[in-house]
Amino acid sequence: MRAFDRTAAPMEKTPTHLLGRTHHEREIPSPRSETYRYSGPAALEVMELAYRIARIVEEESGLTGHDFEVDQPTRTGDPAKAAARLSRISDWAQHHLS
Repeated sequence: MRAFDRTAAPMEKTPTHLLGRTHHEREIPSPRSETYRYSGPAALEVMELAYRIARIVEEESGLTGHDFEVDQPTRTGDPAKAAARLSRISDWAQHHLS
């Protein structure tokens, strides 16, 4: 399996097929190349995906997740609240760090 092959190049695409999406849908760019570029509707899409992944990890591991940026649990928290925070940070970073 590729996931266990230590010599394989790291995956560049989000494995959206594991999250209920098809490979035909738009993929989220790699965070390495797109740091602080998610604002507005893009931030919501990113945070919905992040919370979906967190919920899967919680279900599979029995652990509980917490988003400390917005002080809410990932299982019952609102991705829109997290997206608003991400959007504000992204806008600030684009303005002050670019």
